[in-house]
Amino acid sequence: MRSNIHQNMFALLEKKHPEQTTKEFCTANGISEATYYYWLKKSKQSIKVAGSSFVPVKFAPSDRLAIATIQMPGGSIISVYDFEVLSFLQPSL
Repeated sequence: MRSNIHQNMFALLEKKHPEQTTKEFCTANGISEATYYYWLKKSKQSIKVAGSSFVPVKFAPSDRLAIATIQMPGGSIISVYDFEVLSFLQPSL
């Protein structure tokens, strides 16, 4: 799980306009260029790690009520409709 500082710094990096130089961005945001590049590297590593952990998900409409709902740290919500799936997920929770 990412800490607040990670989330804040990643959000800050996303605000840099492509036409803005790194020096201009850093000066405007009160950070050093070394700090900018450190967090840029961390951001890219985070994306790389997150990208490698994705698995295909099939969505199927259901008229049944979920037997469990799991809210992930990033805000995603997983609704489980089948006890077999829940027993598979239980060791991970």
